[in-house]
Amino acid sequence: KPRTHGGLFRFWEVHVMLRLRFDENDRLQLGSKLMNHAIRFLILVPVLCAFVMTAAINVAHAESDQIFVKGKFAMPADREKIIEGWKARGYPTAEISEKQKGWSRSNSYKENCVSTVLSGRVEYVINGKTYIAEPGDEVYHPANVKHTATNLSDGMSVVLVGTH
Repeated sequence: KPRTHGGLFRFWEVHVMLRLRFDENDRLQLGSKLMNHAIRFLILVPVLCAFVMTAAINVAHAESDQIFVKGKFAMPADREKIIEGWKARGYPTAEISEKQKGWSRSNSYKENCVSTVLSGRVEYVINGKTYIAEPGDEVYHPANVKHTATNLSDGMSVVLVGTH
């Protein structure tokens, strides 16, 4: 009988087993086999979904090169709507970052990151390109890519940061 190569689903095997007549012991084995497949399915599906979501986010950014999106959000910003949108895109955590005049920092994150300026003006240098972000603009920081952020405002800049 045909077999899949250890895949998640063995439809043919289940179909053939269900069409045969079994005595009481064989029925217990059938239940056990089906239960094993169901357990594997329930364990692997969430893992595969997380992997696919991560890959989709990375591919979307890589293909479109959307490092900087001018005016992504209307101002004044609704922080909760921004955070909801980020969660739908796979960025479950968000924090507010307040930066004083003249603040500057170079670093890289272990995970992908997005930032939206809520007030002020921030310069980002990512992969050698400079982006000036103002309220409503979104900046994507790819994982493990060094970037620099500098507050260009005369006062404080407030930035919402989401990580994935």
